[in-house]
Amino acid sequence: MVRYVSLSENIIAVYGGTFDPFHNGHEAICNQVLRNINVAKLVVVPCHIPALKANASESALDRLEMLRCWRSSHKEKDRIEISEIEIKRGGPSFSFETVTTIAQENKDASITFVMGADAWNSLPLWNEYKQLIQISSFWVFVRSMQQSPKKHPFLSQQENEFDTAPGTYLLDDSINLPISSSQIRENKTEFESLPESIVQYIKQHHLYNR
Repeated sequence: MVRYVSLSENIIAVYGGTFDPFHNGHEAICNQVLRNINVAKLVVVPCHIPALKANASESALDRLEMLRCWRSSHKEKDRIEISEIEIKRGGPSFSFETVTTIAQENKDASITFVMGADAWNSLPLWNEYKQLIQISSFWVFVRSMQQSPKKHPFLSQQENEFDTAPGTYLLDDSINLPISSSQIRENKTEFESLPESIVQYIKQHHLYNR
């Protein structure tokens, strides 16, 4: 059980990803983050072009609009921001640049970067990752369907407590939905794996050949 102990009462949680499409597993992570009353805002950031993955199936603007539709129907929408920062910047999306900008805009807040274990394991390959860990903590969601999370020696693991000190990380196994965006794109799962607002947008705009 994760205890949400924090050194800050003003946390900005940044959740970046391709979100191609945004599914119930992503939503469950967002909801878990928002359960922490010290999270003042959850900033969800769809990337423009993934730096370490294949290009998205749908356009950045469609992925952005799907997230906006989801936010508009969420009961905590006042604490959620859908950010265009990486889409406006263009080119490959680098988390360090994004987090730096958000930190500069929220100087009184602590920044925590939200991610899945697959992204976490690739952290040493990220652009400017050593600079990123100096300004952000990490909230890593681990699912049984993913690879085991690595213990990066340059970061300090928090044992069952959420700490916003830069360079620390928490492994959170509270979300374990067996869903992936790739399965949805390949029609291995149906629309029940998506929030209803996302389903409606996909149908209306005939995305993913549907």
